[in-house]
Amino acid sequence: MAGFNYYLNESLVVRTCYRFYNQSKATYFAPFETHLSTSKFYTSDYDLSKFHSHQYVIGLRYTDIFTSLKIFNFGLKSFDLRYSYYDRSDGLTASIMSMGLKLTLD
Repeated sequence: MAGFNYYLNESLVVRTCYRFYNQSKATYFAPFETHLSTSKFYTSDYDLSKFHSHQYVIGLRYTDIFTSLKIFNFGLKSFDLRYSYYDRSDGLTASIMSMGLKLTLD
């Protein structure tokens, strides 16, 4: 995965990433209902087929090493927000949103 960090200030960072993946098909893969019933091994699981994929990620990280921002009795050490878009050549796409917090107990 290739990525870059852009520091907006000492506490705020914008993160970007890109990932390319290329896969050849498994030996026993064939599309659904194309196998012979006499075959010893076979699969129609498209995760084992030939495909390539792209994943694009952008995120935002806030870091407060002194935990001056308080949430109830906790000090906020860092906050991460990330969006990822995944696109696969066989038609599978996904949008993923994630969030993470690091807190300290005061």
